[in-house]
Amino acid sequence: MELTVSTQKFILKFFPEIMVKGSSAKKQMVGQLYNNLVKLLGDINEEINVRKFSDKIEVVTPIEVVDKVRARLLNTPGIEQILEALQFDNINTLDEIKEKVCEIVADELEGKTFVVLLGDRTNGWWVCIG
Repeated sequence: MELTVSTQKFILKFFPEIMVKGSSAKKQMVGQLYNNLVKLLGDINEEINVRKFSDKIEVVTPIEVVDKVRARLLNTPGIEQILEALQFDNINTLDEIKEKVCEIVADELEGKTFVVLLGDRTNGWWVCIG
């Protein structure tokens, strides 16, 4: 399976001061941060997509400008934590996910042990694979 990375996703968590505000103040502060990010990142590349959620903001950026976007995000007030995730399009099954993860991190995991926890809030089941 040959998949290329064309975009990277940044998941931005807000400063705790924003999260403890009342709903209207929080909404206003998150909206201001969102507007600031749209302007700041739009100056880097117009293809950057910024999406606002109640507890985070997601930024999807072309892979060519990841370093510039990361640097800009690190210098933006209001962001407590920046999580980075590679985004792969056209993956539809668990086997395709397994193959892609193996392709990327297999060498780093050799000789290590780990646990995977899976859950479904609706049905309440949990599986532990070690």
